[in-house]
Amino acid sequence: MGDGRERFAVQCPVCDARTQFDPVYGGKTLTNGMRGASVQEVAAECCVCQSLLIGHRSGGWFVPADGRAIVGKAFPDVPSPIAAAASQAYMCSQAGAPYGAMILARAVIEATAKEKQIVTGGLLAKIDELHSQGVIREYVRAGAHEVRHFGNEIAHGDLVAAIDPADVELALELMGEVLREVFQAPARVAAATAKRQAAASPPQQTT
Repeated sequence: MGDGRERFAVQCPVCDARTQFDPVYGGKTLTNGMRGASVQEVAAECCVCQSLLIGHRSGGWFVPADGRAIVGKAFPDVPSPIAAAASQAYMCSQAGAPYGAMILARAVIEATAKEKQIVTGGLLAKIDELHSQGVIREYVRAGAHEVRHFGNEIAHGDLVAAIDPADVELALELMGEVLREVFQAPARVAAATAKRQAAASPPQQTT
């Protein structure tokens, strides 16, 4: 069957395009699969909308595991590496990987502080420094610390048998609040200001 990394075509359930998918993971091979053939667990990315589809592959056949795709979330005006990590945190949540979602949410908070040149101290100190510099307001600081607490429990090996999905959802929402405060809201204000100034400027005279 190969290593499961060969590109294949399938209908994307997210963007509805009949397009190519790039496998990003080829997992274990199951001995009893569709039509009695061996099947391999595969995760693949849509070449059009970059949604992640998980399922089983056997030869030229691909069957989604449960008929759904794993879809990230767009974070416009956020630096690309941070936006990608935030999107993947949502993917982890949808894929039933809460530990991954929590760890990535924590990493996004720390990467945000570093993007603002706050690079010394632990994450607690970095969050407080974001607040001290006026980058985030008090309620956003408090929310960022909650994400830190969520992530620290996992990062330090304090694992629990099950994570409440509501806690994962809350951590992702609080992560989003930080990204809105630090990157997205200032970008919207800057765009509005630039548009107003452009409208107020007299047209250039041509000769």
